[in-house]
Formats: sequence, structure tokens, C-alpha cells
Amino acid sequence: LQPSLLGAVASVTSDSLDASLSDNVTNYDLSVGRTIDADSVVEILLPTTDLIWDKFSNRIFASIPNVNSPHKNNLLSFDPMSGVFDEPIPVGQDPSKLAISSDGSFIYSGLEGEAAIQRVNKAARIADKKFPTLRNTIFDLEVMPGNPSNVVGMAYLSPDVVVYADGQILPGIVTPGSY
Repeated sequence: LQPSLLGAVASVTSDSLDASLSDNVTNYDLSVGRTIDADSVVEILLPTTDLIWDKFSNRIFASIPNVNSPHKNNLLSFDPMSGVFDEPIPVGQDPSKLAISSDGSFIYSGLEGEAAIQRVNKAARIADKKFPTLRNTIFDLEVMPGNPSNVVGMAYLSPDVVVYADGQILPGIVTPGSY
């Protein structure tokens, strides 16, 4: 766990009467990197646009949108059994829908702020390839089984289904009524 990567805030307020309540509150950062009992439920207050499970690393990946958060525009991964968070992965403006390749090598994220798809090399933990979508931001995203470089996307406000091979659009876009 990185110090103050994510923390909880506790507030303490004095019971004594005071005309100025604003000086009666103190905030403390509390570490969340601890062992969690198997039958426990822990709530993490973190704005996300999508979550995916990575069976290869036993981690949950979350896309953190462009909101008032120290981790905005990043992917965060964490071990749900220990609560330990890994270093954030910067991906671009307003990450949204996530998909993971069947071999676990890549994670793809739609980028709402850029009308693009960002590929993340999971082993290197870096965003390695970004490519534009045809029209708009990504509504749905899936990686083709057995082919980690091919991703299928469907954009908001567009009925088209587009296949990208290593970032390049393949011919044969599927539109309603064309199949």
C-alpha cells in the first residue's frame, strides 16, 4: 500500500458549545491496507465508471473518471482480499468502459473525453496504444477471445459495431439491418 494512496477520513467534533463550529472539526487519514476477514464487507468510496475482475492477478481494476479525485483519469487495481491498491495507471481523459483480453495481457478502456480507446499493457502497467473511435465515446467494449490485439467496440449514439485489430479499423462495420 502506498502511503495515503487511498484513505478514510474520520471527523471529531467537540460537544462543548462554541459559536464557531468550523474550528471544532479535525480530519485524520487512516490506512486501508490491512487484512480483511473472509466474512467482512468493506465499502470503498471511489468514483468509478467501470470495474473488471482480472483472474490472472486476482485483482479488480477500476476506471476512475475525470472527477474531483486524486486518482482521476487513471486505472486503479487492488486486491479485494487485502485491500491493497497498486500504483495508478494513467490512461487518458475520462476512462470509462473496460475490457480485458482472454490471456490477461491487455486491458482496454474507452476514453469518454477523447472519443478513443486506450490499450494498457498489464505486465508493464503502462498505456501503450491509443486509437480513435469512429464517432463518439464507447458504450460497450469486448476483446476477442484468443486474440488480445483485437477489440470490438460500440459507441454511444451510434448503432455501429466496429472491430479494431491492433488499433486499426477492420472493414465490415456492422450496422442495424446489415446482418
